[in-house]
Amino acid sequence: MASTIELPADNRRYRIPVQEFQPEGVIRATLPVSSLVHSRDNCPAALQPTFDLARESFAPADWMCPRLERCGEVVAYERVRHCTRFRVNADEKYERRERARRSSQDNLTLGPPCVHFALSPARADEVVAPIRLGLLHCVGENHVPRRELS
Repeated sequence: MASTIELPADNRRYRIPVQEFQPEGVIRATLPVSSLVHSRDNCPAALQPTFDLARESFAPADWMCPRLERCGEVVAYERVRHCTRFRVNADEKYERRERARRSSQDNLTLGPPCVHFALSPARADEVVAPIRLGLLHCVGENHVPRRELS
């Protein structure tokens, strides 16, 4: 059963847009990795050191690796792909395409990384809470009850 909330007659709602610049110390990004391997090399544990070496030469970061995707390429070879997520310091975001190109090896290609500049939910809550409290404080100080206006 749905109930309706009755608001008092002197209740007002305000929509106040606020914008604040927040530098982020850590950025999130994804890096596409593609490799051409022989079909007999079907053990992911055998491929992992090659991927790890290429990623670490790209940037020292906290890497999160999802599952590998395989698809047939030419006879007796498979294309192994995955899109790796990582977190890195904000000052490490320069020359991403060039660093991916230099980190690529024979039969292993690192694509251009995609950087996500959005704040993490925890960081957004940390930033929004003081702004919200400051606005409520300002509104509370300047609030004139409706009864006093009439």
